[in-house]
Amino acid sequence: MRGRGRSTLHVTKTYKRATDLLDDAEATSPATIVANKILKTVHRYHVDGKYDGGRRRVTKRSLETCNHYLRSVKNFSRWLWKTDILVTDPLKNVSLYTADVDRKQIRRALTAQELSTLYETTLSAKSYGGKRWRLNGPQRALLYIIAACTGLRASELASLKQSAFTIDDVASVTIKAKHAKGKRNPALPLPKFIIAPLRCTLDTLKQTDYVWPGTWAKEYQAGVFFKRDAKRAGLVIANDDGETIDFHALRTSFITNLARRGVHPSVAQRLARHSTITLTMNTYTKLDDTVLRDAVELLPDITVNEG
Repeated sequence: MRGRGRSTLHVTKTYKRATDLLDDAEATSPATIVANKILKTVHRYHVDGKYDGGRRRVTKRSLETCNHYLRSVKNFSRWLWKTDILVTDPLKNVSLYTADVDRKQIRRALTAQELSTLYETTLSAKSYGGKRWRLNGPQRALLYIIAACTGLRASELASLKQSAFTIDDVASVTIKAKHAKGKRNPALPLPKFIIAPLRCTLDTLKQTDYVWPGTWAKEYQAGVFFKRDAKRAGLVIANDDGETIDFHALRTSFITNLARRGVHPSVAQRLARHSTITLTMNTYTKLDDTVLRDAVELLPDITVNEG
């Protein structure tokens, strides 16, 4: 995984999931990896819970988390087969769970009005943070609109320096490959309405300065201050349908708004930097009944014979 450029955090998590699952399934060597035992162990994680060690209690794992455990071990067993350590892949026919039936958090897309309200109210909000990081209202407001107009993740936004932005003729932002999730070096276009507020911030920074400095992303604080600002703006955090908004919902909003504007799915996929169009369309695109109604009204009138 390190050879493919995966982050240290990703490698560490994958390694721990694989070793935990193999240990709990009593797979002490490659020859003792048995599909049935692996599935029973993962099922136990979901139904009875998994002990985390130390003083932490046993907690049940969601189907999505169970899939992470399965993927880590399936990748390991496939590697054992490809390197001729095993004659066959013992987990080749093991399928992942359908996680949608158990999904605890369903994100919704913010409307354009909600995004505008969030931006305007956060501009006048107080600074938030501690010794390791502190973002004032205008910084957080800019962070939200950049996230909602690029789909960038918190870790990617935290890696951006002043030099990453170009706002001359065509505005864009470039993420270094080591910080991008897909380990590519994409230059993402920015809409024109972002240029003015972005320039106000960039003009105060040196090229080597971080636009949003500190350890807020590493400490997973984006969701914390987003929720505070969203509540201050009067936004509904969780609606009656069980749909919620958090910082990552800004990425969902970006992709959904592209679909609402009629952007071709393949273009949306490239802008979202997804490996498959299924992820773009099924997970991140949230279309309501109004959009569906507008779509069918575009059909030609077949009751009128123009011949």
